[in-house]
This record gives sequence, C-alpha cells and structure tokens, in this order.
Amino acid sequence: MKIKFLAAALCLCMACHVKEKAKEAINQTGEAVGQSASEFVKGVSSGIDHSFDSRVELSGALHNQGISLGKCFVKSGNNHLENILAAYFIFEKDVKQTVHAKVFDAQGLEYGRTTVALQSKAGEATFVELIFDPNTKLESKSKFVIE
Repeated sequence: MKIKFLAAALCLCMACHVKEKAKEAINQTGEAVGQSASEFVKGVSSGIDHSFDSRVELSGALHNQGISLGKCFVKSGNNHLENILAAYFIFEKDVKQTVHAKVFDAQGLEYGRTTVALQSKAGEATFVELIFDPNTKLESKSKFVIE
C-alpha cells in the first residue's frame, strides 16, 4: 500500500514538474515569437522609410518669396493609388499663389504634373497635398520639382 502511495505521489510530482517545464517552454516560445514579430515589423517599417529615395526641389523663385519645405512623403488617397506627394510648406511671408509640380523618374523622364493653390500667412506652416493624375504612380526614386 505504501509503495502504491509513494508511486502515485512520485508520478504526481513528476507531472507537476513536467507541466511547469512545458509552461516555461511555451512562455519562452511566445516571447521569442513576439520578439521576432516585433523585429519583422520594425524591418518592414525601416524598409518603407528607406524606399522613398525621392528628391523634392523647390525653385529659387519660391525660395526667394519666403517659402521652404520640410518633410515630404508619398501617400495614397481614397483610390488607394500612390499618386499624392504630401509636402510640408513653411511660409516666412504672406503667400497667395498657384504653384506647379512636375515629377521625373530616375532616368529624368517626366511622368506627371499638377498644380495647387497656396494661401498662407507669414510664420505659418502646413502639409500641402500635391495630387497627381490617378494614372501617375509615384515611384520611389523620383525627382519632384515645385515651381
């Protein structure tokens, strides 16, 4: 009887130990998967950030009028097409005028134009969306000229 009791107690202790080890293994695996997923997301984000190697140039005439640019990025509109350049305009002087933007591919071939009306007071800054034709898919190594 004592042997059966000791055997049962030993099996119970071993089961608890196995259960605890399994739980630790599952937790470690979960942490590793979570960390890997986090690294993957960081890598994808980094890839997206680095993929926008485009240049945005502001004409000398606009610069002389007290306009400068901050951050610029390509985005998609309701049509889910990447045909919008969002440009952060900084105004040192009052501005009320229309500007034109052209986009060129890596070989210097023009593939899009748009215009936008700017109106702002001195000291203000805002993002302005330069919306190109829906057939214009803005490429990652483009050159934008705003004049």
